[in-house]
Amino acid sequence: MHLGLVAVVVSEYDPAISFFVDALGFELAEDSPAVSNDGRPKRWVVVRPPGAVTGLLLARADGEDQASVVGRQAAGRVGFFLHVDDFDAAYKRMASAGVQFITEPRTEPYGRVTVFLDIAGNKWDLIGPAPRAGTTRLWSRSAPFARREGRKVRHELMPDDEAAPEQSLAGGYVSEVVRVGGTVRRDPGPNVGFVRELLRLLELADFGGAPRYLGTDARGREILTFIDGHVPWQADQQLSARTDASLAAAAVLLRRYHDLTAGTALAGGSEVVCHNDLSPRNTVYRDRGDGLRPVAFIDWDLAAPGKRMHDVAYMCWQYPSLGTDVTNVEEAARQVRLIYDAYQLADRRPLIDTILWWQDRCWRGIEADAATGDAAANRLVAAGAPDWVRRERAWVAANRTALAAALA
Repeated sequence: MHLGLVAVVVSEYDPAISFFVDALGFELAEDSPAVSNDGRPKRWVVVRPPGAVTGLLLARADGEDQASVVGRQAAGRVGFFLHVDDFDAAYKRMASAGVQFITEPRTEPYGRVTVFLDIAGNKWDLIGPAPRAGTTRLWSRSAPFARREGRKVRHELMPDDEAAPEQSLAGGYVSEVVRVGGTVRRDPGPNVGFVRELLRLLELADFGGAPRYLGTDARGREILTFIDGHVPWQADQQLSARTDASLAAAAVLLRRYHDLTAGTALAGGSEVVCHNDLSPRNTVYRDRGDGLRPVAFIDWDLAAPGKRMHDVAYMCWQYPSLGTDVTNVEEAARQVRLIYDAYQLADRRPLIDTILWWQDRCWRGIEADAATGDAAANRLVAAGAPDWVRRERAWVAANRTALAAALA
């Protein structure tokens, strides 16, 4: 689930729109005619910060009871929290636009903050990152006071994180990934803005199956939370993650993730936001006494809007490791069916064709990028990745009848 809208009761529509759009820099997402429950005309007005998922429904007060709470929705407390990347620039711009600030800017452990009033008189915190050696931001912009089990949640970098030595993590064909204390550092990918918004969305939804984005360090690397557990990078390590219970749990985790993105601004006109690179190597597992179970997906660089089937097919390829290493076709087909049933996607017919589509896309994409001089793609070519994918595709094509029979 996700929080779509929060209502702010205002006296009139147009002055409120002007304040949020012109003074605060929000986007006018919708302004449509509507009717009240008793048939009187009104407007459906939604504004939201650029790139945000949750919006504000500007609701004109209807009657004395609603008019009495205009500007008092939080009973005099700060009720709204607006996070910005550049505190000083936002403060200066808003002040010049006539926004009324009622406190001087100050520095708290969680960031730079000041209080302002919206057009109705509600109190807002304007919050920006607090400078600290080695980082440009200390904790998530999205949910500084997100509730989890009744506690305030803040993702703050501890001093020990910056002092800790760097520890290389497995993988590294595409970019170097290191652990520093309780964090992971990696170079930003080409899709960095979208991925950060996606991780913020998942944080707001309290989804534990993805890392939290914490900011960037002095070298410009992304800082993500480190998720403790086992990542089976080597093929021989993946057997322990290929039990029925583990495969089903991965499909259920994927379904939970997809459902959180369905219908959001990030998904746009597509069904969901796809991860697009799901495999045991991009999954964190833990053993709670009954064998390894997936707890989180990592490496979100390729995330993009798409169809549920795309991620399900990729999972059905990678987690049972469909290809030349399979010694029992019927068992592999049964595992594909198990994943599909655990996800609970109704139409099975496109699955095998979608797996073949993925495999074509993978080897062709790697070689095309390598031809442009892309360093990461050339490392994959040198490691034999395109040839390996072509062999996997040939195996799936040769065994598609048996695989399809398991889905019938």
